[in-house]
Amino acid sequence: MTDSIDIDHHDREWIRQRHDRYAELRGKCPVVFNEHHDGFWIVTDYEPVAAVARDNETFAHRYELGADDGIDYKGICGVPRSPTTPRMGVSEIDGPEHEPPHGDEGRRGEPRADGACVVMVPR
Repeated sequence: MTDSIDIDHHDREWIRQRHDRYAELRGKCPVVFNEHHDGFWIVTDYEPVAAVARDNETFAHRYELGADDGIDYKGICGVPRSPTTPRMGVSEIDGPEHEPPHGDEGRRGEPRADGACVVMVPR
């Protein structure tokens, strides 16, 4: 098992051989920490990717630099992230901010008072 790696996934040679290299990572350790670009996790296998995508309590998708808890949340728009890239809407929001703006009204597809129909998929 590999504890960590140090690869630049923007390197032209890495990009040229990315399919083989990701397959190699997947075979050795499907979830690995990359030390490059200030460090980030690489998840290469379907089951772990599906688990990460569904677990907002453990894995943050949000983009919030200088958060109250002292962590810089880097979002999902690539590492390293361009300083000019804004937050990407609901894709980079976690927790209470990701809830519907009108409480439970319209959660199951029933029309709201304004006539709009909101369909929410339960977590």
